[in-house]
Amino acid sequence: MARGKLCTRNPFLCVVSSTLALSPGAAFTRLRRLRRTLRTTGATVSSSPWATSLNGSSMKLIFKTVLPAVVLLLAGCGTHAAKHPTAIDFGDSVSLGYSGPARFYLNGKVDYRHNPWMDENIAAYNSDYYFWNETKHGENDGWSYTLLVTMEQELSDQHYNIILFNAGLHDLQKNRHTTLSAYRLNLEAIATLAAKHADYVIWVDTTPVPADVDAASGMLGTPENAQIPYNAVAEDVARAHGFYILNLDSRDQLPHNVHYTLEGYKYLGKQVSACILLVLERAYSNRCHK
Repeated sequence: MARGKLCTRNPFLCVVSSTLALSPGAAFTRLRRLRRTLRTTGATVSSSPWATSLNGSSMKLIFKTVLPAVVLLLAGCGTHAAKHPTAIDFGDSVSLGYSGPARFYLNGKVDYRHNPWMDENIAAYNSDYYFWNETKHGENDGWSYTLLVTMEQELSDQHYNIILFNAGLHDLQKNRHTTLSAYRLNLEAIATLAAKHADYVIWVDTTPVPADVDAASGMLGTPENAQIPYNAVAEDVARAHGFYILNLDSRDQLPHNVHYTLEGYKYLGKQVSACILLVLERAYSNRCHK
């Protein structure tokens, strides 16, 4: 049957079928618009396969039972179905480094990945395999303002059990500097967004800037421990929003570089994975806390 005739004979069915190609948010808006129109005009849906006339109390029943069920069904299409809790990590190259080992340690417990979310499964070989795959396929989200843009685009109609995020090493660079006030504004916007798309949110502290950073790291001239004031701002924002805070302990950092050896990333990954499991249990530790 032509779409126009279908809509004429059964507008309710037509609208519902149309929403299948929409995001949950758009579907919800479409269904609410239909409800508002029918209420305003007093229209009657007739000539349908399942009723000859629907109005009054029957229409109320539909809006109280059928529409919510349809919306929930459609909402499931916009999230990542998984048999384990889901966790997605947004951050810079350091987060890419530790996300591979963290994913390995969480295998069989939590479906954890770095953004962008990869729907295909990566077999559970070993942490080195995960490390290279996450580094290859993940995205370096850079500065706090680029992180905000990325999260707006990638979260849209998604929901996760846990969102982890970090930005700082790019913001504190001497030559491409983000002021602390601008950094705070960016993190406030990120925090508000993350809270809407996750059950729990974890802020992961920016890792240390060593002395005499070399040109290879892209941070030449950045002073030692430049991350400290940025972490202070970030933790203040995280506490205000009721987020968890992960204070990473780092070791095996490359000489004069903000990045780490594989062993260093494994050490960070163990802390990230442990924090995720604690959060799911609503527990705390000295380094993973509110």
